[in-house]
Amino acid sequence: MSMAEVFCYPAHMGLSLLHAFAFGLPVITSDRIDGHGPEIEAFVDHTNGLFYRHGDVDDLASKVLAVLADAGLRRQLGDNATQTVREVYTVKQMVKGMVEAIEAVTPMVSP
Repeated sequence: MSMAEVFCYPAHMGLSLLHAFAFGLPVITSDRIDGHGPEIEAFVDHTNGLFYRHGDVDDLASKVLAVLADAGLRRQLGDNATQTVREVYTVKQMVKGMVEAIEAVTPMVSP
């Protein structure tokens, strides 16, 4: 991934999304949200990547070519991808969410 310019994952993407973001790669993937894993929550169209119309090979190709041809767009999407994993989808946030989930289902115990 360190040599790539863009990360294209046509469908059924999962944790690879966050891996690509950690490398600062803009992501291109299907707009069929229900076909992806829960990590798709981190994806924001035209912010850290681009959706293409599911099943439309020509649209997929045009999105890949657009990102490869436009260094400014590629840099903006890539920078936003990096920001997504550095500020939003962090280990600290993951631990916080886990603690909150445990506390939500654990009965309060008084000393």
